[in-house]
Amino acid sequence: MSKRPVVIYGANGWPLPKAEREKKLAEMANAVQAGTPPRENPREQRTIDVVVGRGSTDYAQCVVFGTCCYRQTSLLQAFAATQLVHAAPRKVGFASLAEAFGHQEILRVLEEHGLAKVRLTC
Repeated sequence: MSKRPVVIYGANGWPLPKAEREKKLAEMANAVQAGTPPRENPREQRTIDVVVGRGSTDYAQCVVFGTCCYRQTSLLQAFAATQLVHAAPRKVGFASLAEAFGHQEILRVLEEHGLAKVRLTC
């Protein structure tokens, strides 16, 4: 833990006095949800990511349909841990999941578990 005091700034850009800072921290602490959140509903928690690449005469479009973001996160963490146990990552240091393990492998794992579907248009 850091020994430095928490600094919260007011609307004027200056640090708040200690009493106001403690009041603000108490408000922030009370706003945190205690307990386990409700289960994800795949019919409600859905994502659509669209990427379009255009050149002078051609284009490509990739659409990823996903569901259950928390499940995706836990699956990707388990996938990364498994990959690290069996082999070295493709890139080390500060790297995205795709750089470290490969985008095709990530999409394959998500599709195998029914959490994503990819549509590619060229």
